[in-house]
Amino acid sequence: MDEVESQENDLGKEATATIEVGMVIGGEVEGESVDHITTGCGVAAVVWEHISRWCKVPPIYGFSVRDFLELHKSIKLGDLEKDAFHGIIVIAYWSIWKARNNKVFKGIEIKVEDIIIDIKSLGFLWF
Repeated sequence: MDEVESQENDLGKEATATIEVGMVIGGEVEGESVDHITTGCGVAAVVWEHISRWCKVPPIYGFSVRDFLELHKSIKLGDLEKDAFHGIIVIAYWSIWKARNNKVFKGIEIKVEDIIIDIKSLGFLWF
């Protein structure tokens, strides 16, 4: 299984869900929290909007990782659809984080379209 890289890991510090990390805003890397990167930044907002339209659910909002990981419980879908929706949320988190790491560690530009393609591709493979 792939290991999630972080700036803190590279420096030998313990990485937790509340570590300060960087997200690309307007081409620059800013120090932000994990919750901000995956729920509050502009890139994430566009990704979540696309997922809500793709999955035909009401607009997706949340303020923390936990909010999003428990969202499937309150969406009016059948049991199988809830499981698939939860999986798509997990895939989206992975894809957003992977795009962030590619920018921070490899200098690869973040493109929302690429994140969405990753989410859909993995979603179809998993479900």
